[in-house]
Amino acid sequence: MEGEEAQKTRTAGAGEDGEGEEPLKTEDLELVQGAMRREPARVDALVHRLRLIPRILGAQNARLGRPLDPHGLADLSQDVFLVVWRKLGSYTGRSAFEAWACRICRFELMNVVRRQTRRAMSDLPHDVEEPRGGESLEYEEVTRGLATLPEEEASVVELKHYEDLTFDEIGERLAISSNTAKTRYYRGLTRLEAFLSGRVEASRGERPKTGEGQA
Repeated sequence: MEGEEAQKTRTAGAGEDGEGEEPLKTEDLELVQGAMRREPARVDALVHRLRLIPRILGAQNARLGRPLDPHGLADLSQDVFLVVWRKLGSYTGRSAFEAWACRICRFELMNVVRRQTRRAMSDLPHDVEEPRGGESLEYEEVTRGLATLPEEEASVVELKHYEDLTFDEIGERLAISSNTAKTRYYRGLTRLEAFLSGRVEASRGERPKTGEGQA
């Protein structure tokens, strides 16, 4: 078993555009796996690490203009804690545990914001048109696009755009070199742009042309 884990550590990230070998975050991975086996010490340690969730959500909420009030943010923090715990089996160790949890926080926060936006729009008078190409739709599409990226690329893109970090700062946060952060960023951005372009083209194809189908 030790040999298998050692092999995973040596080979993770190898051959990635000359970035060199980058080991798995073995300490984080072992912590998560131990917590899933219900080892008391590691369960306690992981619960302590998960105390960062309210801080992450608070920062993300602030960057969005505080769409959630303190009560809503507290409720979401409890929900996200459970979501993260249920998803522990999907953590691969290819990024720091905090970066992985940050992605889940972002996704769950945007789900709540979208639901609030839809409820607000449904309460408008029928003669008030919903804004076209609104910000909520943009967030929704970007969030969907980020979910299609490999975890290591999505983490870099999110840190660059949502936290406005430099590549050096991203490298320190994810324990990778700044060049690796830059490579993953541009690769992820290319994939994201392709995804969004495809969504736009699909949307245009679904819309009837002016006068089409009209008597």
